[in-house]
Amino acid sequence: MKSKYTRKRLWVDPGLQFRLLLRTAVYLVGCVFVVLTLSFLLEFRLQVGQPGPPKPFLDSYLEFLERHKFLLTGLILLLPFILFDLLKFSHRIAGPLYRCRHMMEEMGQGKRVAPFVPRKNDLLRDLFVAFNRLVGRWNTMVGDKPTGDRDHANGKPTSRETPAQQDRGTATLTPSSS
Repeated sequence: MKSKYTRKRLWVDPGLQFRLLLRTAVYLVGCVFVVLTLSFLLEFRLQVGQPGPPKPFLDSYLEFLERHKFLLTGLILLLPFILFDLLKFSHRIAGPLYRCRHMMEEMGQGKRVAPFVPRKNDLLRDLFVAFNRLVGRWNTMVGDKPTGDRDHANGKPTSRETPAQQDRGTATLTPSSS
C-alpha cells in the first residue's frame, strides 16, 4: 500500500538531526586531525634522528600541513555532501517518528486514528508494526466515541481514572464509560 505522505522537507526534527550532523562533522574532523597528527609525529621523530640540526617543531608542523593541505581541502569539499546525505538518511528515521508523535497526540485527545503507513525507504518498520497493533487496539477501545480517557461532556475523569492518576498522567487508555 502506497503512503499518502511524501517527503516535503528534510529538516523535521531539528534537535535530533542537528545533533547527529554535528556529531558526524566533529568525528570526521577529529579523525582527520588524529591521523594527520600521528603522521606528523612519526615523521618528526624520523627527522630528529637524521644528521644535522633538527628543524624547530612548529616549522616542521607547518611544513607538514603545507604538504598535506590537499587532504584538508578534500575534507572541506566533501563535508557538505556527507552532511547532506546524512540529513537525508536521518529523515528516514526522524520523519516517521514525527508522524507517529502526531498520531499519539491525536490518540491522547481521544480520537480514532488511521493505521500508520510508512513511506518507501522509511526505517524502523518493526516499530511501526507494533505501533499499528497499538493503534488498532486503541481504535477498538475508543469505538465510535470521540472521547479518550475523559468524559468530554462534563470534563470529569472516567470510572477507570482515579484523581491521583489524573494528576500524574498515568490513567489507563480506556474510553469513557458514559
